[in-house]
Amino acid sequence: MSRKLRIEYPGAMYHVMSRGDQREDIFRDDDGREKFLSTLGEACVKTEWQVQAYCLMRNHFHLVLETPGPNLVFGMKWLLGLREELARLCWDQDQLRARRKGHRAKVRLARRLRQETTLSLKWIAQRLQMGRWTYVSNLLNEPPTNTASSSGGVAVVSIVRTDTCMTLVRPA
Repeated sequence: MSRKLRIEYPGAMYHVMSRGDQREDIFRDDDGREKFLSTLGEACVKTEWQVQAYCLMRNHFHLVLETPGPNLVFGMKWLLGLREELARLCWDQDQLRARRKGHRAKVRLARRLRQETTLSLKWIAQRLQMGRWTYVSNLLNEPPTNTASSSGGVAVVSIVRTDTCMTLVRPA
């Protein structure tokens, strides 16, 4: 049975809780909690949320939020989507900076953020370390690249799995 539809309205107070899949850890250490709080701060600036209380635990978190606009679902999609995508890629700010501006995964993430949110190109370029917003605009206007080879074959990749991440490795 699905839960009841969440009602959104200006000035609403919400208790939000999110847990890791199969109760797996979502915070490995204090650094992970600090990164989450930083991303939550960005979400608050973007959505004008006011955090009344929060509790970060090893495998879940609780937030008590006041929303001046009816934007809880939008903000949570942004907050969790960006955080999960960067975690899936195993990228922190240093790794974002180390990758080239036009890295395929950066462009894919930028395209997704632009389509699914109202984030500005300037914000996306800055947050993903992609240079000027005009460069990102040009990248997003290009058609998405296909992973298949030009002869119509399938690209050959290997999957390397570490404790926390999976990485695709293309043979040389």
